[in-house]
Amino acid sequence: MGPASDGDDDVGAGSVHLRHYGPGHPAATKTKDIKHPFGAVDKHGSIAVTERLIWTLKHEWLARVVLIRGLDHLGELLADFELYYNRYRCHRRLRGATPSMIYAGTDWQKPERSAKTLRHPIRLRHFREQRITVYELAA
Repeated sequence: MGPASDGDDDVGAGSVHLRHYGPGHPAATKTKDIKHPFGAVDKHGSIAVTERLIWTLKHEWLARVVLIRGLDHLGELLADFELYYNRYRCHRRLRGATPSMIYAGTDWQKPERSAKTLRHPIRLRHFREQRITVYELAA
């Protein structure tokens, strides 16, 4: 599972994706030297990261859906959540980056608050059922 924490502690070598058999699978994380961040002050057995992920799924994603129409629909919602969580949702623990940026090794620098221009154009994506519009800098 990927970090969902909004804590301000240091980030290890990177971030683990949400998908079990994708880029975040243990075999893939070993090759990229990615370490799983523990929850409460790096205490073994802490489930704070998992709890934060579940809170995000429930309150930022599923609470916005009017009606879940069955397991197939729930699967589609979870697939969209995976994309939202890994690619678009900024993580305070990652200093404003997304897990996909960290995993890809993107040189991420948070723009200054006083910045008047952006280096790249902005792309947007709308998640219709959740009524969420997300933005990213185009490469």
